[in-house]
Amino acid sequence: MYIGVKPRSDYNPYEKSSSTSVNILPFIYEYRHEEYKGIQVRPILDLRFGGGASQISAFGLTGAYNIYFSDAIKRNYFIKPNAAAALTYSYNRLDEFNGLSLSLEPSISILANPNFLITAGLNPSLSYFIGKNGKAAAGNSSGFKADWGFFLHLGYNMFSVMY
Repeated sequence: MYIGVKPRSDYNPYEKSSSTSVNILPFIYEYRHEEYKGIQVRPILDLRFGGGASQISAFGLTGAYNIYFSDAIKRNYFIKPNAAAALTYSYNRLDEFNGLSLSLEPSISILANPNFLITAGLNPSLSYFIGKNGKAAAGNSSGFKADWGFFLHLGYNMFSVMY
């Protein structure tokens, strides 16, 4: 079992006011079903700041499948590459739309000790927005939007050594 923290903040141009959203529930739970493969669950609970009163703006869930390339760099080295494919569903209650995103997450993990790691990577994604303001959120008539971002997360592997 792997438990981590993956803070996220973003600015979205489709929002009605100039504001920033922060995921206030940035936890990762991963079940390692094989030695170097795992299934992650990440809750989403966004708090929007700016443009008026701060309030919960969106909620949802991400599921991801991770592969750790432990032997890609010499054994017992503290840096290891990994990759994930993730599917996210969220509902933005303030802007009234649902979003479905598919993303890839190539990354590098830095082993701080045998159980604790820091992971940094990219997050290119393709999202589909539906609902009352879905097309406005996408910025086009199709409802699709390509996007990308950076991420950093900290994690602890509770029952086994990472590499």
